Amino acid sequence: MSRTALTSSLPNAANRWLAMAALGAALSCAAAGSRSARPAPAADASVGAAGAAPASPTVALAPSGAAGAAPLATVETPPAPPAATTRVDVPYWATPQPIVDAMLELAEVEAADLVYDLGCGDARILVTAAKRYGARGFGVDIDPRRVAEARGNARRNGVDHLVRIERADVFSLDLSPADVVFLYLLTRINDRLVPQLEELRPGARIVSHEFDIPRARPARILRVPGPPDGPPETDGAASTILHTLYLWRMPWQRRPEPAVVNQPCWSTDAAPPGSPCAIEGE
Repeated sequence: MSRTALTSSLPNAANRWLAMAALGAALSCAAAGSRSARPAPAADASVGAAGAAPASPTVALAPSGAAGAAPLATVETPPAPPAATTRVDVPYWATPQPIVDAMLELAEVEAADLVYDLGCGDARILVTAAKRYGARGFGVDIDPRRVAEARGNARRNGVDHLVRIERADVFSLDLSPADVVFLYLLTRINDRLVPQLEELRPGARIVSHEFDIPRARPARILRVPGPPDGPPETDGAASTILHTLYLWRMPWQRRPEPAVVNQPCWSTDAAPPGSPCAIEGE
């Protein structure tokens, strides 16, 4: 699909994500508490919970319901959630609902699927999958505010029997039970997840919003016009931008060498001090 002209004030995805990374750095400076990730070299990024990394949660969800159309997820402003007690490496930028719909369609979600969302935010992807298809969902986020918001969203939409939300380190998870995995993380975080993603069963699907997995060749790349993503207060009606969605089917095809990705923050190496991609401790 050819790239079309955008009416957004931001010229391309790279600029948007440099802004996103810079926002994350600013948010982390204001957050209370500190982060302690799973054992790893000090220069590594982490999307882990404070304290010791938990054991991989066992997903125990109610049986999936009957498939069929359902209204879109209702995302309301929840009561004030707990204050943040950990540093996050990927700031929360909400995926607009039309892009959520496109991601679910690209993944071909069905009622029998178990859907994982790593860095689930307010769980709008999982809630929509449960309401529309009857699919079970498991979401993790490191920010306790997002966990509280996601659980409340599932409860308000009447799908908390299908959707489970946990606070966890994504690098500690066993992803092998998943039929579908959704990602909206930085490219270097995706790259670190490769060993876990390769444990997915044949036929499992992975869909990433905006960010490639440099070591694996996507089965399909889809560019979808829609409202801008961004922090929750972003005005979705202000403009239209082009979103990039990547699809992989397992077993995927490994690239002989990592792709040269024209995106910020993709390298697995430590970012230089002062870089918008640098995190505390690098």
